[in-house]
Amino acid sequence: MLLLLVIAGAAGYVYYSATASQGVLEVTTYPEEARIFIDGGEVGTSPDRITGVQLGLREVSVGKEGYETYSRLFQFNPGSERQLIVYLSDKDIEIGPHFEVIATTSGGSFSHEEHLYLPTTDGRIFAIDKKSKDKVWETQAENETFLYQPVTAEDRVFIPSFYGPVLALDQAEGNIVWEASIPERLIELLATDQGLLGISFRSQLIALDYEGDILWESDPQRELIRGSLFSGEGEAVVLSRKGDLLAIDLADGEVSLIEGFDIGEIMDVAQNRNKLAAVGKENTLLLWDKESGSPELWDGFDVPGLNNLFLTSQLLVWGDNQGVMTAFDLETGDKAWERPLYTPTSAFAFFEDHLYFGTHDGSVFILCKDSGEVLGKRSLAVRSRITSISSDDDPNLLHVTNRGGKIVTLFLPSF
Repeated sequence: MLLLLVIAGAAGYVYYSATASQGVLEVTTYPEEARIFIDGGEVGTSPDRITGVQLGLREVSVGKEGYETYSRLFQFNPGSERQLIVYLSDKDIEIGPHFEVIATTSGGSFSHEEHLYLPTTDGRIFAIDKKSKDKVWETQAENETFLYQPVTAEDRVFIPSFYGPVLALDQAEGNIVWEASIPERLIELLATDQGLLGISFRSQLIALDYEGDILWESDPQRELIRGSLFSGEGEAVVLSRKGDLLAIDLADGEVSLIEGFDIGEIMDVAQNRNKLAAVGKENTLLLWDKESGSPELWDGFDVPGLNNLFLTSQLLVWGDNQGVMTAFDLETGDKAWERPLYTPTSAFAFFEDHLYFGTHDGSVFILCKDSGEVLGKRSLAVRSRITSISSDDDPNLLHVTNRGGKIVTLFLPSF
């Protein structure tokens, strides 16, 4: 005989059966002891394994006082097992003023002094007041698309367009001061003490002065790594895909080899004020000290499923495609901690004792730098990839940009 138990829920029914042809749901939440609902009916408290779930499309929700309720749909087929693991969104992390445009912002925002500069794929650039999220100015560049982050220097904002030219805008008013036609589209732009230096999509180097005139062009005859470019006194440094560290003379564009590193094809790079880090396919990590000009190689650095690499002054942090964050101490090379977030990361910032991670699903995690403990999490109203985070030198204030063109202020409690 088929034993069937029907439990009435607040907004529907949850069916349990003694047969093995029903579904199974396993729920884990952080923090624990969240109430679990299926189609509106309460069925348990996390962590829990729920058997006998009725087949078909079911809405699973989890909620706990002080946290936002999380919901998603699961399809249950005969004998299927579904797993839900989720960090609940903390209501104590308040969503403050925000600014939103209907356009994709692949390059994210750029933070400078009291303003955030937001370029969009439909050729607009916005200057936003960090604190109030009021629009300071908006400029439309006709027939242009902006995919890459701008830079600031000489009281101007400089940004390369996907279709070729580099634009200079007045930082205070947003007026286009000049538009320079260049031979190739730039994918990265750096402000140096001698002007602008760009890397093209074909790995050409192009230098401009701050009035938009081309100073020189150079061909390193190597594929260059975006994100590895930095400048020093009279020169810039960049990595090639094969692990060659190159010096670029800013006066004439002459490229010379600093050192070649046999670490395999470079998978990802990160840098801070003092160091450049690069992970190669030969399970080797290169750490280049910018001040001393000396390298350090970590062998056996296995990073399966590498998604993103991040650097603080003390830690090297990498995330995999499953959202597991692993931190290494830069002084000892030892693993400091490992923390699963269960969603891949896409943006990063740090300040004092806190690490801030933006994720693909539009959430922000706050972690303790020393232990990796998750201190809090906040999901934005629109689930779109986080493209940038700025801490504004304030541990209780974050500025977050997502790919959908939304800039949000998050007010953090004292952790």
